[in-house]
Amino acid sequence: MAGRLTNPTWAAIDRDGRPSVGATLSVYDNTNALCPIFADTALTVRINNPLIADERGYFQDFYLATGVYTATIADRNSVTIASYPNLQVA
Repeated sequence: MAGRLTNPTWAAIDRDGRPSVGATLSVYDNTNALCPIFADTALTVRINNPLIADERGYFQDFYLATGVYTATIADRNSVTIASYPNLQVA
């Protein structure tokens, strides 16, 4: 079974409210290892983890297998902007 982590803040925005171009979104499994992420609900098209923000600071949609994950957004200098632990995909 697959699901998508929906969060209206899947964007990298700096403290001044500007897009953080080149920021990363990393998704970790329950062992704190980067996990496979996919472009489709069938989980057949694997995409890079971490994702890289576009010129507006947004990340592409992605899908995961059922489970519990942690997502972290970091700027292009690897400084953490936000962390989202215990995200449930059902």
